[in-house]
Amino acid sequence: GTMYLNRPDVRAALHIPSEAHDWAICFGGLNYTRSITDITPYWSKALAAGMHGSIYNGDTDMACNVLGDEWAIDSLKLPLDGARAAWKV
Repeated sequence: GTMYLNRPDVRAALHIPSEAHDWAICFGGLNYTRSITDITPYWSKALAAGMHGSIYNGDTDMACNVLGDEWAIDSLKLPLDGARAAWKV
């Protein structure tokens, strides 16, 4: 986990700026106020502008809701290239 995600080649592949702090599993919690409750309009706008990207959630990630993202992506009614499949990094 931590050692892999902080490797220079992995950070470069993920386009993490060099000035960003090293990734850590826990850093004392999140202190934020949620201001956006539905991200799908942003995704729709980006897709309409021709942008491409990936949306990733770990299957045991307690900070990013994998089911919520799956439902949000499904609601966009995008064409599928194939069946969903598990993959590992």
